[in-house]
Amino acid sequence: MTIVIGLMCADGVIVASDSQVEFSRGAPVKRVNANKVYRLLEGRNIAIAGAGTLTFIMKAITEIRRSVLNAERREGRRVSLDEIIDIAESAVLAIHKTYNIERLRYLYGREEERREDEYYHHFTLVLGGLKVTKRGYV
Repeated sequence: MTIVIGLMCADGVIVASDSQVEFSRGAPVKRVNANKVYRLLEGRNIAIAGAGTLTFIMKAITEIRRSVLNAERREGRRVSLDEIIDIAESAVLAIHKTYNIERLRYLYGREEERREDEYYHHFTLVLGGLKVTKRGYV
């Protein structure tokens, strides 16, 4: 079981995740010391934690970072936390579409030919951040 938690507190947010990863080298191998909690962008109070397949967590974080930086270059300003959340949702949706829908259509011709969990990549993300206002953090 994979776990990811996000909590809002009076002074900020807490994000946490399990540290277990499983991979195969002829036989299943588990490692219990993987980091799945990251600062999304340097100099910002935004953290992201993931649970599930580490490869897809890292792919999602990389894509979210890239998309946020591209949006900031295009806009000429820092994007807000709300905009980052929208960007993150779009990035995760694009990853799901690429790896879980289009790939299955390519492999099987029709999506319904696969079994329910066969070749389906699961991951969950929690994004937490602080909005800085004139009154302080929100």
